[in-house]
Amino acid sequence: MAKKDVGVNIWALVMWAYRAVIVGFSGWYTWTSLTEFHDWNLVSNFAYLTQITNALVLVFYFGWLVKALLNGARRTADFSPEIRGFVVLLASMVGLLFNTLLGPVEGWPSTVAHIIVPALVVGDWLLFGGNQNRIRRWVPITWLLPVLAYLGYYIWFSTSGGYERPYPFLNPTADDFLQWVALLALAFLTGAYLVYFVGKLVGRIRLGSRSTRR
Repeated sequence: MAKKDVGVNIWALVMWAYRAVIVGFSGWYTWTSLTEFHDWNLVSNFAYLTQITNALVLVFYFGWLVKALLNGARRTADFSPEIRGFVVLLASMVGLLFNTLLGPVEGWPSTVAHIIVPALVVGDWLLFGGNQNRIRRWVPITWLLPVLAYLGYYIWFSTSGGYERPYPFLNPTADDFLQWVALLALAFLTGAYLVYFVGKLVGRIRLGSRSTRR
């Protein structure tokens, strides 16, 4: 086996192990949240963007791990870059928003959900895969549509009367609610295009390194 092939195989194994770590942390937090924090109440559990994000991270990367086990990590392409970019956006925004608006982080579960998982997912975007640069420039705008759907669910949940509002600063009945929505929409849109441009840069660097090796 050529040295080049050995290096590629080792890097594929490192990628699989890295993503298995992501699955481990996001899976542990999702299980802990469902069983200990919300007693299997899906309505309240998924009123929190942190819980939605960690569950989505778990499903996305677990699906890739299974696919890689069946086909081999080296030959297993990433899922759609559009979906992958959206997962990166959610994870990074959960970490950023919690640590700026709701922090500080207290306890191991919060550390996992708001620091470790976001950092690992962003690291995966920077280090692995080869499809980051294939996202079209209008796609990041569409990433706001699921966030708007979540906002609708959040408004219902917060005003239904049976549950405590997940985020104190985001009160649908307060006068500054629309201001907060506008600020958060701007933050998510900015984050979406930051993910997009970083992905383009990473893709170009990777393509350049491949052409150099040839």
